Amino acid sequence: MTQSRPPDVAGTQTPWRVVGGPLGRHTTDRARSLAGWAGILVALTAIPTLLGLVLRGWCLVNGFGGQVPLWRACYSDLPSMLGALRAGEATGDPIVTGAVTAVLAEIVPGTGADARAQTAFVIGYALLAVVLLAALTLAVGTFRIEEPERALLLVLCPALPLGLLISADLVGVLLAVLAVLAWRLRHDATAGALLALAVFSRSYALILAVVLVASALQHGRSVRRLGLGGLFGLVVVGALATAMGWQWLSAPLKQWWNTVPSYGSVWMVPNLAGSPISQSATPWIALGGWVLAGTVVLWVAWRPRPQTSQAVALGDLALVGVAMALLTSTAVPVQASLWLVPLVALSSLTWRDMLIWAGIEVAYFPMVWLYLGGLENPNRGLPAGWYSFFLLLRLAAIGYLAVRAAGIGGWSPPASPAGTGEGGQDESSLDEAQVEQGRGPSGWADEFAPVRSEQVP
Repeated sequence: MTQSRPPDVAGTQTPWRVVGGPLGRHTTDRARSLAGWAGILVALTAIPTLLGLVLRGWCLVNGFGGQVPLWRACYSDLPSMLGALRAGEATGDPIVTGAVTAVLAEIVPGTGADARAQTAFVIGYALLAVVLLAALTLAVGTFRIEEPERALLLVLCPALPLGLLISADLVGVLLAVLAVLAWRLRHDATAGALLALAVFSRSYALILAVVLVASALQHGRSVRRLGLGGLFGLVVVGALATAMGWQWLSAPLKQWWNTVPSYGSVWMVPNLAGSPISQSATPWIALGGWVLAGTVVLWVAWRPRPQTSQAVALGDLALVGVAMALLTSTAVPVQASLWLVPLVALSSLTWRDMLIWAGIEVAYFPMVWLYLGGLENPNRGLPAGWYSFFLLLRLAAIGYLAVRAAGIGGWSPPASPAGTGEGGQDESSLDEAQVEQGRGPSGWADEFAPVRSEQVP
């Protein structure tokens, strides 16, 4: 049985002109649902993974050692940690990420950390990345249940393949998105546990704790179960530390405390100009950045919004928070973009917004490797001035995402399932019976109203 649908529902938020046009007026409900989209979305997750392998093709054949991987733009942190993982030593990665890579290191073939074993390790992680991406895509589709095609912004994002196989950040990204989804579905304790694990996968997730607390306070939700879940997550982390060694907790902290501003960070610009920031000041700058990012999240959550009575959507607020955490961070490596890709899909931003940012990420990608290669061979490398330009351009693109998601400058994000429903009602205000039935006061069709063409800039 078919059901007619309004002619203005689809089209502007998906690349229909590329993939064959919008769904017809008489398509079935299943074809428009997550169940109908799940197969193609999961299948598409192979594309960014294959592209990531293609980008590292030279290194997979010839090895990841030396300076040549920088010139070939195929460098990855994964091969260099294989020896330490197989020796049971801490790699400097957070403990949850380290636990995943340690298990993978024991599974992949090869002995020691020779070139063949390193290649097998990278390919093994690529296979794991397909699974993680599939779960991440389904999580995005579940979050945007009436617009599951929004997950295409994730799997088709040009920035996704760039950092996918550089490190194991995708583990933390998945945990963080699942935490936001669990909060959206009112599984508060689960959200707290997942968020704690995400924080110990990569510290960027810490800003999402501020986002969820701000959402709870804004809509009168208790944070007690969220906190209890977080405590359970800490217990799991403690159990991992007991099994793997407490150095897995101390090593990343020592590394963070003793670091200096690094690649991708605005705080590296003085270093590029010949006036480096001292190591002793760096951790305090990082702490100040976290305070600033949290303050911006709270301001965006509670600031007056004269153009609309709606509260800022949860997905938009999460994107603002992570973007600010990156902008103020003392290190923004290439793979940091992985944290933004799914949040753009969760938010109410458009394909144009995503492509503007992702295009600049693509432009930045070869420049950082040219600059790093030039540190050994200045005659071939990118000068510091040009690297500063592309670094600041990339940060400006991240700031653009934050401004668009926050609705600053007279532009207000359209109502979306990322946290608000009809009339600005957040999912936090729905009664338990409505949540258990899986719908709001007027059903999911109202709660998850699609973005209409006149709202798209």
